[in-house]
Amino acid sequence: MLAQVRAFFETHGASRFEYLASDQDQRIPNRAGFYRNGEAGQREFLVLSEAFRREVCQDFDPKTVVRALVSAGWLALDGGKPQRRERLPGLGRVRCYVFTSRMWEDES
Repeated sequence: MLAQVRAFFETHGASRFEYLASDQDQRIPNRAGFYRNGEAGQREFLVLSEAFRREVCQDFDPKTVVRALVSAGWLALDGGKPQRRERLPGLGRVRCYVFTSRMWEDES
């Protein structure tokens, strides 16, 4: 499961994620979410809920994937919950999954 999740970001990281702090209008076809620079300049991906369920978890049960991601430390939790409320351009405050740079540190 973790290898599939990492492969999703390796494949789509530059093309399916909009830069959160951009001051320019970006056109991201088939957008899966946003990215930002977190602490110490490490990239974080904010994945929209439907993209997470349909694409990141493809062929796996989303609840099982979430448990594996939390266990591996790949998700930034919000009070113990796997989704965080974030203010996103054009969407307002929505729940999304925030992936930390930890996924690039671990070998799976």
